[in-house]
Amino acid sequence: MGQTAGSLPLKRFVNDPREIVRDALEGYLWTHPDVQLLEGYPETKVLVQKSWRRSNGQVAVISGGGSGHEPADVGMIGEGLLTAVVCGEVFAAPSAYAVAQCLEAVTGPAGTLVVVRSNPGTRLNFLSAVKEARSRLQLRIRVVCVADDVASSLKSGDHHRDFKQARGIAGSLLVYKIAGAAAAAGLNLEQVYQETVLAAAAVRTQGVCFTSCTIPGTQTARPLPPDEMEVGLGLHGEPGLRVKATAETSAKEVVETIMSQLGSFVPPKGPLCVMLNNLGTVAQIEMSVVAGQVMRSELGSRIKLFIGPAHLMTALDTNGISISVLPLQDSEEPEEELDEAQGSELSRLGLRAERLLAATSCRHWVPAMMPCQPQSFRAESATRRLQRRSLSGRFPDSEHPVARSLLERACRAVLGAENELNALDAQVADGDLGRSMSNAARLLLSELNSGHLPLVYPGPLFLRIADIMRCVDGMLAALLSVFFGRAGRALMPRRSRPLLHKSSSSHSGLGAYKVHKAHTRRLRSADSGLHRQTAASSSLSLSNACGWQREGVLRAFR
Repeated sequence: MGQTAGSLPLKRFVNDPREIVRDALEGYLWTHPDVQLLEGYPETKVLVQKSWRRSNGQVAVISGGGSGHEPADVGMIGEGLLTAVVCGEVFAAPSAYAVAQCLEAVTGPAGTLVVVRSNPGTRLNFLSAVKEARSRLQLRIRVVCVADDVASSLKSGDHHRDFKQARGIAGSLLVYKIAGAAAAAGLNLEQVYQETVLAAAAVRTQGVCFTSCTIPGTQTARPLPPDEMEVGLGLHGEPGLRVKATAETSAKEVVETIMSQLGSFVPPKGPLCVMLNNLGTVAQIEMSVVAGQVMRSELGSRIKLFIGPAHLMTALDTNGISISVLPLQDSEEPEEELDEAQGSELSRLGLRAERLLAATSCRHWVPAMMPCQPQSFRAESATRRLQRRSLSGRFPDSEHPVARSLLERACRAVLGAENELNALDAQVADGDLGRSMSNAARLLLSELNSGHLPLVYPGPLFLRIADIMRCVDGMLAALLSVFFGRAGRALMPRRSRPLLHKSSSSHSGLGAYKVHKAHTRRLRSADSGLHRQTAASSSLSLSNACGWQREGVLRAFR
């Protein structure tokens, strides 16, 4: 697993931390046959499209920077995106010599556009290499710097910010895509440059992190306390805009904070493209929650293209997200004119949207999509199905005070023990028992309070409870559904007379149920059936582990 600088165990899939970039690039090439190394590796780490030819008459688009942000930048090589990428060590800018080698290798008569993330080392080395290539080799090269980080922009006056010294972060990927699509469309170098530089000036990004990253072989440079988050933390762990408490912060509040800040840096009207980026270790289920909140934010109605949620530009194991916003039109147009424009919605969105939607051979680029309002398949809810279930019309919904009291007390007890049940389940399983049983209790209470249970009839009542259990997730709900289903069928009477009688006495409990000995025997039979189901399930798990024949185990419990 590798060792840290202090010879402490490193819980990472690493051989030697000093060779991690070399090992990663070689592993990447095994699974990406459309990419190749430029001669001079490993002293220069340059990857190029295998199909690229300088004589093809197309503008080359290159970029690069420190490693550790995968799939960016290496993962963005492909037709319609980047032609080549120059890689540095983890979070370290590649050398000017490596950049110069890349420029000489890929630049043909059509020229090269260099897209540089505006970080001091990267910008210095790339610009130095460009200057040398222009003077020594007379290559046609244009440069676009991307400085999209809101957190590192400087205030230059009231409500204005200067982005000249801002960091270049995830928004650069949108710029890559526009440049690559313009080049693939056959535009000349100046035309590709003009589209790209306008996009770079318009894109804005803001991020938030709960933890910083750890470079393999080192300790976390700036660990964040468990109850804090940092707004605008840099891709390399640089300080962000501010640190704030997270104890009571919801996804809704985090997204609203980010989108509100981004909203102040884009035109007040017009369609937008939003890219939702996972910076490392945020669970996919949480990313979907964030995506929903983005669409419900103050900018949501203007979002016409959505990219993600996905890992696009990461920062190793950072637990955080970034959101990039790019206006799809540079000039503000009245909404009425856009609505009356001829053609499809795509043509109304403009050329920038067309570039973002253009095809690419790059496997790691996530295609932009037009978001739509969540749709529902028209079907009855579980509660409605339960309400309409009628056991041949023979057993109407009915009231019985003792049965109601017993069910209410049982449900309240389950609700009160939710956390305890979760804790007990977590010791041997996934810790969701309390939650699933509480869901069952709430659904049963809802049916009870709506008067939709045949409380006077034990058999039909148990069958209805079995139905409720079938609507609840989890294994115990399934077992309880088997039990109540068997019990209900065992207690079904031959005639439709009530088997539960309202007792005039003040005592409660099973004494209120006048159940015949035959019904007791049937309940025992149902209980034994439940035991057979449970034993069969446990034995099947054991048989899988031991290699026993499945059918033989099933026959033993029939």
